[in-house]
Amino acid sequence: MPKALDMAQKLLESYGMVYNKKFGVSLEPGDQGIFDVYLDDRLIFSKKEEGRLPEPKEIVEKLK
Repeated sequence: MPKALDMAQKLLESYGMVYNKKFGVSLEPGDQGIFDVYLDDRLIFSKKEEGRLPEPKEIVEKLK
């Protein structure tokens, strides 16, 4: 979970107010190394599918 916390912190610090929108991050513990990122209930990144963790800028691009 430390990597997920670091990712959430970087996103909020770097991009939280850039788009003048409410920007929230929620972390839900899972098992088997799952790391999924959702936007409005739509999956935008899956560690299981990609085989790696995302870079914060990848997530930001998908938020635009």
